[in-house]
Amino acid sequence: MRLLSLTTITIAMIGSAAKTDYLLEFSGTSFREYYCGVTLVMTNQSDAPLVEINGFVASYIGDEQIGRSRGASFLNLGPGESASALFEAPHAPCDEATRYEFVVGACRIDTSFSAHEDCSSRITGIDPVAETARP
Repeated sequence: MRLLSLTTITIAMIGSAAKTDYLLEFSGTSFREYYCGVTLVMTNQSDAPLVEINGFVASYIGDEQIGRSRGASFLNLGPGESASALFEAPHAPCDEATRYEFVVGACRIDTSFSAHEDCSSRITGIDPVAETARP
């Protein structure tokens, strides 16, 4: 019975992740001069085009914020399409981070802007990426 319960929970979690509109995944870190870059990949899992989601990445070790990137955007993603964006933070040890928090700055799903909270609720981050609506 315990195995069945764990299987059911796992399937439910997979099902809920599959229902998200936008999936956000960590792709890696890079370095350029004194900038540490965090590359994230967004996949549009909805059946509508995404015009733009803009934001920045805060890097953490545990609960301590160790960096904040410049902004970057995911632009013009059709249903099923993915794109990467590089978020660069000056003087940050982002390669040592245990968590990356994506903070929505602007969001256009159709032709108009959406509230940060509405946009953020449509994004699911895959560990170590978390999403938030905090502007």
